[in-house]
Amino acid sequence: MTEISVIIPAYNATNTIIHCIESIAKCNVANYEVIVIDDVSTDDTYKKVTEFIERGNSFVRLYKNEINLGPSLSRRNGIKFSNGRLLAFVDADDWIEENALKELYEYADGVDMVLFNAVEHLTGTDNKKRIYPVDDSEETFTYKDYKNLVMNSEIIVCSKLHKLSFIKEND
Repeated sequence: MTEISVIIPAYNATNTIIHCIESIAKCNVANYEVIVIDDVSTDDTYKKVTEFIERGNSFVRLYKNEINLGPSLSRRNGIKFSNGRLLAFVDADDWIEENALKELYEYADGVDMVLFNAVEHLTGTDNKKRIYPVDDSEETFTYKDYKNLVMNSEIIVCSKLHKLSFIKEND
C-alpha cells in the first residue's frame, strides 16, 4: 500500500519542478508516490517531468488539466488520483528537507493531520526568509475545535501532512 501521496500543482515550473521532485525522493520514505498536476503550462514543464519519469522514476505520475485551474483546484484533482494513506502538498517551486517526510510520517500514526514549520525563501531579497511557525508543544487538538488554526493563512497548505480519509470526509 502507498503510504504517502505528495501532490505538486505545476504551472510554468520548468526551472524548479525536477529539483522539487528530487527533494521528495531524498526523504527516505518507503511506499510513496508523487503526483504532478500540470496546470496547462506554456513552457516545458510537462516535457521535463515526462523525461524524468522515462529515466526510471516510476514513483512519479503526471496528469495534465484540460484548462488552467490554478493551484487549489489542481491539488483537488491530485487528490482524486492519490493512493496514499497520507497526503502532502508541495508547490513546484518548493523543496523538502532531506528526511522530512520520514520524520513527519513517524508522528502521523493515529492522527488526522501533522502540522509542521515551513520556511519561505524570498527571491530577490538578499536571502530573506519568512517563517511559518507551528507551536512545537506536540499538542493534540480536534479539527472541529481548532478549524481556524488549521485553515489559518499563516499555516500554509504545504506545511501539513494529512490523512487522506480525513480530507475526503471534510471536503
